Amino acid sequence: MISSFWSRWLIGVTLGVIGFGALLMGAAFPGLDGPTLALLTLLNGQTPQLNDTLRFSTGLMGAVTFGWGVTLFVVVRAALANPELGARLWRPLTLGLVAWFIPDCIISVSTGFALNVVTNLVVLTAWVIPLQACGLLRRQA
Repeated sequence: MISSFWSRWLIGVTLGVIGFGALLMGAAFPGLDGPTLALLTLLNGQTPQLNDTLRFSTGLMGAVTFGWGVTLFVVVRAALANPELGARLWRPLTLGLVAWFIPDCIISVSTGFALNVVTNLVVLTAWVIPLQACGLLRRQA
């Protein structure tokens, strides 16, 4: 069983993923791209020029991240509401996060955005801490 503190924590993590996706979607729209430009500048040290290709790819990445966050939110809510279901979902959900984490970090470093690895570590750590604290990654599914 997962405590209400850790339940709220995991919901917060999923909402953070949704918010990050929304921030990236803003790159697709001139006038809404300021937060995305600020983030990219922070991660790379240079303010990028958002041409049509970069607007498309960053905005699309945001849409995928937003959708991934919504999916994660719904599945986490279901897992929290039904502990038997949750026992079968925590490890596969964590595997999905690791499957994102590794290539995302490699791509971040190889493209000059190594600081993004820190944000990735924050997300992965924020996910694993409550599951580890509650023993949910040790249980047999």
